[in-house]
Amino acid sequence: TGTDRSNYGPLLVLLPPQKLAVISTHTALNHILHSGNKTTFTKLCVAVGDAVRAELGVIKVKHENEHGRGTFTDYKMKELLASSGHSANKVRKVNLRASKLLSDADYTWPTHLRAKLGAYLL
Repeated sequence: TGTDRSNYGPLLVLLPPQKLAVISTHTALNHILHSGNKTTFTKLCVAVGDAVRAELGVIKVKHENEHGRGTFTDYKMKELLASSGHSANKVRKVNLRASKLLSDADYTWPTHLRAKLGAYLL
């Protein structure tokens, strides 16, 4: 629904679509092959959400190793705002929500958010 989309939508702008596609496909195939057809769609969705969260964590660590601690959120925020250019305020609001998710030091996204993101990507 529209309300749900406003929750997981900002996560979609944090990584390029090609990377999200690779993460989704790889995670789904890996999860299904290891569980032997005994997995549920919900578990698969959460696994994809976890994989996206993990990828963002890796990117954050790499960036902060090169540029200093605490710089990734500022960098990504500038990148997201620049990509929205002179677009409507809605785009800017989505990008601001995305940067707030990045500022969560532990990347502890709620399970329902990871499941909805995973379901959208699958």
